Amino acid sequence: MALGVSLALSFSCALSFSCAPAALASRASVAAIAPTPPMGWSSWYKFGCGINEALFQQTARALVSTGMSAIGYRYVNIDDCWMARQRSPSGALQPNPREFPDGISGLAAYVHARGLKLGIYLDTGSATCTGFPGSAGHLGQDIPTLAAWKIDYVKADYCRSRPAPAKPIYTRLQQAISATGRPMLLNICEWGYQNPWEWGAGIGSTWRTTGDYFSYGAPRDYWKAILKVLDLNAPLASFAHPGAWNDPNAMLIGTGALTATEERSQLSLWSILAAPLIAGGDLTKLSRSTLAVLKNRDVVTVDQDPAGEQGTRLVRDSVHQVWLRPLAGGSHALLLLNSSSRSATLTANLAKLGLPLRSVYLVRDLWTHRLYRSMGTISGRVGPHDVLMVKIAA
Repeated sequence: MALGVSLALSFSCALSFSCAPAALASRASVAAIAPTPPMGWSSWYKFGCGINEALFQQTARALVSTGMSAIGYRYVNIDDCWMARQRSPSGALQPNPREFPDGISGLAAYVHARGLKLGIYLDTGSATCTGFPGSAGHLGQDIPTLAAWKIDYVKADYCRSRPAPAKPIYTRLQQAISATGRPMLLNICEWGYQNPWEWGAGIGSTWRTTGDYFSYGAPRDYWKAILKVLDLNAPLASFAHPGAWNDPNAMLIGTGALTATEERSQLSLWSILAAPLIAGGDLTKLSRSTLAVLKNRDVVTVDQDPAGEQGTRLVRDSVHQVWLRPLAGGSHALLLLNSSSRSATLTANLAKLGLPLRSVYLVRDLWTHRLYRSMGTISGRVGPHDVLMVKIAA
């Protein structure tokens, strides 16, 4: 084979992650970063651009003191607006020195000392969504900068990049990450416009499947926005697997956008979806009920199930939805959602949903934690915007 042809094939394989053993090893190394959906916290939905070093230090301490980190919430993610308005004289990204006096590396050391991981935001375009320096033309410089700061998670937004093809851009970004030798989780955040679920595995660990909640009715109606996001994610179950996850967006739990019932429902739904569980409220001021939602170990365990199968929606009408997720060892998680504004009695026949026919099923309610036996029907009175969620033993 001619040298020119060989080099061309090597370059093609590097872009597609599909040819040589080295490419397969790269896919495996990306998948190894997030064998289950990542869990943590992000600054955007509660704080927007009102962020500083102290906020992230307080959040890191709160993740530990509340016990959230003990059940898996370990990423502390800095979203947009952390940068200085200009790059350094050498062209490097730099944090706002007034808001981050110890720099990002100092903050990373603080977060790591508490057993947590630090995430950060950049944009693949000419500027971030709020106008700070973008990484277009600078990926070869910006990614090594993040690695030197000991970043663990990169949310790569797509403002001012559309309508350019996304896959080559995110491929180059992952190649730059791999070249640093530092494992960094890549969140592909181009909002699902170019079907990242079809090509994102092996490039990123997670990919956003939708736009922001504001695209679907928020802030006037956050519940309507959640239902729309749910509809957009329902057809994507086959694309999720260990190391590669559909990301329907950070959760609104704790931000004040949802009722206590809706908070419980969002955690349940995101867990059925095998979605990243990224909280967004002020963790130093969470109500006891909100903290109890986020720390429901039974529901979080469904999200983190090692089989990595996203649940599928089997029933949808104007009042209710039925979701079923296979779990490791042959168990199943079943969720009945009352999407309406009135209470309703919801019922599911397990045999008709495809579960093996048995004389009796052992069932655990994941919100009341009650263990009981069923002859084959799961039923209950479910309030508006609420869920009935159970685990059915193998």
